[in-house]
Amino acid sequence: MEDKDKYAYIKTTEETFPVLNILSILRQIHKFMETSYLMQLVTPSAKDKTGVGKITGIAQKKVAERFGPNKKENHDMLGSFIRHGLTQEEAESESVLQMSVKNGLLAAQSSRSNTSLMLTSLHAVLPVPTQLLPQSAALSST
Repeated sequence: MEDKDKYAYIKTTEETFPVLNILSILRQIHKFMETSYLMQLVTPSAKDKTGVGKITGIAQKKVAERFGPNKKENHDMLGSFIRHGLTQEEAESESVLQMSVKNGLLAAQSSRSNTSLMLTSLHAVLPVPTQLLPQSAALSST
């Protein structure tokens, strides 16, 4: 197995990550982009020959084999996702993420990005410690 950026996934991710950071901060611009035709022009497509779009295309093809009348059933991670109720679209999204993580290609290429993603994830799953809240807020949350 070669150790190279076969579909320019890392390259395109590194180039687009700063833009994605800005869009995540400037929500009005992001909302405008979502509602305009611009989003279709700048987002990856499964028909792309490189980058995230290419990986998405591969994931869609592999996931499609597991759905429909002639579906394959395998006892692997994707099979587990499907047995636990993921739809085809959800399985495609999860497969892109899993392929990225498996190959060490997660978008967190820099230590700052990695730390930011880690802290955001922790914040989302950990409860708010009541000792850090003002006394009245701590009492009202119980």
